[in-house]
Amino acid sequence: MSFKLTNQLRQTLQRTMSHHQNHPQNGNTDIPDLPAMPDSKIYRLPNEMLTHIVRYLDPRPPRWEDEPPSDLCSLRLVSKRFDDVARPAILIRYFYYRCIMLQRNSLENLIAISRHPVFGRAVQHLCIRLHHWTSSPQLATSEPPRDRDIDEDDVEDEEETGARDVEKEFAAEPGVDIPAYRRLMEDQRFMLDSGLTTTYLVQALKALPNLREVSVDEELTPWGVANLMRQTGLRLTITLKGPESVAFANDAMQAIVRAIILSKTPLQELELVPGFRYGHPFTPDMLAFSPAVQPLLRTRRPRLHTLGMTIAPGSESDVSNTVQFLSLFPSLKSLWLCLAAGCAPMYFSPFCQRLRVRGLRYLRLIEAQCTADDLLDLLRAHDLQELGLEHVMIWDGHGEGWREILTAIRDEDLTYELEMDHCLEQFEHVGYREPGSEGPVNREITVSSGGVDSGSLDWTTMINGLVIEHENEEDDEDDEDDEDDEDDGDTEYDEYGVYEEYDEDDEDDEDDEDDGK
Repeated sequence: MSFKLTNQLRQTLQRTMSHHQNHPQNGNTDIPDLPAMPDSKIYRLPNEMLTHIVRYLDPRPPRWEDEPPSDLCSLRLVSKRFDDVARPAILIRYFYYRCIMLQRNSLENLIAISRHPVFGRAVQHLCIRLHHWTSSPQLATSEPPRDRDIDEDDVEDEEETGARDVEKEFAAEPGVDIPAYRRLMEDQRFMLDSGLTTTYLVQALKALPNLREVSVDEELTPWGVANLMRQTGLRLTITLKGPESVAFANDAMQAIVRAIILSKTPLQELELVPGFRYGHPFTPDMLAFSPAVQPLLRTRRPRLHTLGMTIAPGSESDVSNTVQFLSLFPSLKSLWLCLAAGCAPMYFSPFCQRLRVRGLRYLRLIEAQCTADDLLDLLRAHDLQELGLEHVMIWDGHGEGWREILTAIRDEDLTYELEMDHCLEQFEHVGYREPGSEGPVNREITVSSGGVDSGSLDWTTMINGLVIEHENEEDDEDDEDDEDDEDDGDTEYDEYGVYEEYDEDDEDDEDDEDDGK
């Protein structure tokens, strides 16, 4: 039904646009409101049905700015009625989730959107990417820079190669504009040093009334990348390795957080996960503000409900910086913290002892390595309703660490609900199997005080059915799955979401070896 109506709508569009070309509106650029065409039944449908049909035209959000315009943009040119019908779908597709970078052209575009009476009210999720210029850029390709086509090895390691003579290296390359590249790189430095980046962000955040979430992640390609690539013939750096990239990430993260705090935007969620996809997550020292700025930030504490971070702590100062950063959000109710590549107990122990967030109700820890006492100290310091533990390893339990934790949670009522996802105890896999059963072990477990009534296990049942298994069997199964994925040629990310380099030659070599066997 919807397919036929959509085709009929396309035919109506073509006939009407042909009429517009043959009958110009005397220079009037407004959308004309032509009378209904007698041979078209589409005009007889109510707006509610037309709105439902419009959703089938192009429901996907654009992943890069050079993507061809969708049929929605053409549809709204038919008449004022179709403009009203297509507008909600256009706002969801192009403005609900807006992705930018901290370059002047992208920030000015965000300012223009925030000042628009319709488009500005549609933005609810702002994604910020850390694309930046360095002294070691790469030659741009002829296609738009889709991040899934860019490997980490495509970006030179500045620590090994250092700054290159870009003018000498790319002078003979067609389409490369070295002066434009120099101007953009200087402008990037000027905007961060002068505070103009923070000013742009503050203006935009204040003018977006329905903004609910800000994320610094690596999902979509930001607006303006393709334009800069055409200007210079060079590609921006997307990873956070090398001294120049680390320095930019440090200034960029502080500019973003300052803008969020100074704008007093009442956000529902803030997500900070830059660099994780390419194996170089940001470190907590990037969130260490100077003593001169800290008093100002503490007087402008914003309302924030949920905070998520992926960090790579490597020293005790990182623990102090993380705890100090969390103290900027006293209204925090939900916190999830991913410790990239695991976190040694020597760093996580002081974190558990110092982290105190009054009013915290939901806590999720990912990739943490700690002792049973450290985790229990953290739980006793908060009045949690839900606790999530994913790939968390207990070190000193001697086979009883998780049993001790579960027993303490039950007896002391430390949380109402617990979610355990592939947790470990000294490299042994933790799971649940019904007592007396020979069935498979469940490693994704939900335990709550409500028990069976809430569709989960109760604490006593979980404690009695707790199983600790050696990882060999699990590893063998995972290896077989990985081999199957490699044969299929579909594996691009590992189980933690980190980008894996895909090499067709390696796959051919593996196929040859399989054929030989």
